Amino acid sequence: MEEVRQVRILSPAKINLFLEILGKRPDGYHEIRTLMQLVDVYDEIHLRRREKGIELQVFGLSEEVPKGEENVVCRAARSLLPEMGSPGGVAISLHKRVPVGAGLGGGSSNAAATLWGLNLLFGSSISKRRLQDVALSLGSDVPFFLSSGCAVGEGRGEVLREIRIPSRPVVIVFPGFGISSGWAYERGKWKLTKRAGRDKLLRFDGQLREGLSLPSINELEEVVGQAYPLILDLKDALLQAGARMALMTGSGSSVYGIFDDRASATQAARYWRGHHYWVHEGRTLDFNPILTEEGKSSDAATL
Repeated sequence: MEEVRQVRILSPAKINLFLEILGKRPDGYHEIRTLMQLVDVYDEIHLRRREKGIELQVFGLSEEVPKGEENVVCRAARSLLPEMGSPGGVAISLHKRVPVGAGLGGGSSNAAATLWGLNLLFGSSISKRRLQDVALSLGSDVPFFLSSGCAVGEGRGEVLREIRIPSRPVVIVFPGFGISSGWAYERGKWKLTKRAGRDKLLRFDGQLREGLSLPSINELEEVVGQAYPLILDLKDALLQAGARMALMTGSGSSVYGIFDDRASATQAARYWRGHHYWVHEGRTLDFNPILTEEGKSSDAATL
């Protein structure tokens, strides 16, 4: 079999369709319940064999991205390469299109894509389950990016139940400032309780599948919105533009709207581009391009 010398992986962003904070755990993390889905805005990662060591180059929206060994893709490579029996080193080229600090999971996606890409590059037989274990050591939501692309996350977000939700038009607006997730979680007063959130999530899931009107549920949104009212203004404006639902994703500051038709999404996106924000008009995904040949080939032409 011919040796693979380089691999190219698309690294998608995500949105949270539902996010409930159940409280702070004894280990210092927060217990959450969330529903996440990938969206069609991608970073791009190229991995190439080299004799030894890890080399990283970053392009695109790179101003806020760590360039050295502290970058999460380097940490991912350092975590996995020893398990492969010292196959050599890797040169990593990371082209950033997903803004940093936007609540879109770009760094976590990059880490997961790197793990998967190294497995391909070196022809390793490390299982997806083991890769998800390594992914968890890099961040609570990194394992999600090795899932099917839509999943309920519980615990710290790493206890995943994969589900399937159809692709829909989406508009994402990032106003240009980041929100510290640690700050957002600590600002709220969360009591550790299992309360009725599972029922809320199940109702939400059913409404989403049936095409009904959706409640906007992100319990960090109210906390963050008090300090950054622009986020709530963006949400209201997307709803007025015809979005079926609009919500802040993660700890912010990006806000998205899900639309019934592409024409409405296009009109809303055109309006927000006039405000000099970062705007993405596209679709939610019903597959994970990190894991599929479809994502690595046909989607590449749309970048």
